[in-house]
Amino acid sequence: MNTVRIGIVGAGSTTIGRQIPYFQKIKDVEIVGISNRSLKSGTKVARDFNIPKVFESWDELIISPDIDAVYIGTWPYLHHSVTIEALKNGKHVLTQARMAMNATEAKEMLEVSRRFPELVTQVFPATRSFTVDHVISQMIADRYLGDLLSFNLSDNAGMFDGVPPYTWRHDRELSGDNVMALGYWFEIINRWLGDASSIFAVTKTNLPTRHDAHGKPRITDIPDHVEVIAEFVCGAVAHIRISDVMGFGPRSQAWFFGSEGTLMLDLLTMDLFGGRRGEEGLDKIPVSGSEYGGIGCSPEQEFIDAIRGVGKVKFNSFEVGVKYMELIEAVKLSSDTGRAVQL
Repeated sequence: MNTVRIGIVGAGSTTIGRQIPYFQKIKDVEIVGISNRSLKSGTKVARDFNIPKVFESWDELIISPDIDAVYIGTWPYLHHSVTIEALKNGKHVLTQARMAMNATEAKEMLEVSRRFPELVTQVFPATRSFTVDHVISQMIADRYLGDLLSFNLSDNAGMFDGVPPYTWRHDRELSGDNVMALGYWFEIINRWLGDASSIFAVTKTNLPTRHDAHGKPRITDIPDHVEVIAEFVCGAVAHIRISDVMGFGPRSQAWFFGSEGTLMLDLLTMDLFGGRRGEEGLDKIPVSGSEYGGIGCSPEQEFIDAIRGVGKVKFNSFEVGVKYMELIEAVKLSSDTGRAVQL
């Protein structure tokens, strides 16, 4: 079996804590080069993980003949450029989520990827719900709920003490249209409910002034509270609320209400509870399986298997990435115009 040689573009905390160690555990996979925001930081990561080559720029990395595949671990602002150039240079691409700055960039990435069907492309998925996704999907398919009528998801970070921090997520030049964990949950909800048909959203930036890592006050217009009403093709109406400002708010949960039953998922512990018509309440539903539930392997392994031709990318294809970027765009458009957006 030929060794798959990987180049890393962007080595922040997620890449260091997850992708590099996972790739280095896979047989016949080598991380042969890295490019980070500075040569100094890239050199440190290379030294820590025994990566042989440090590139001064991502442009140099993606043209290297010694690299077969590129992992993009940067903030969203570079995903579009690096992906397209990597594909044009014959490299397989795994990019960190969110897929792009906006839906237009995501669609262009998908379009270019289709010109190179021999190359594998993947968007790193939201993995938190992997342990229960297959159980929820199967219970819905088996009509445990009957007809799915309503869905409610609330993800509350609570209130900040003092002045909230300013991070790359609050900088549109780095994060684009992405808002908090909205795209993350849209991706997961799509696994459970399928496609949305319309979106109506209200957003608000309650904390426009934040302090960066140097204590300097910075202004942001990226929302810290989002309320979404969505209709789904399956017939369910959904209320999705993501907030960074709800002190002592309700626990982060997802509720599935059907004509014959109810499911509740605790979003912090991923414990699942259910009850059906005639029962007294909700009981905990046992969930068996590994870290990846019914999926069977890590996204990194899935990427390598697809390159070797022994599997296909399911979590996530570029098509899935475009879908959740379209939903993010619809939220912004609806909030800006005060109107529902048809999808």
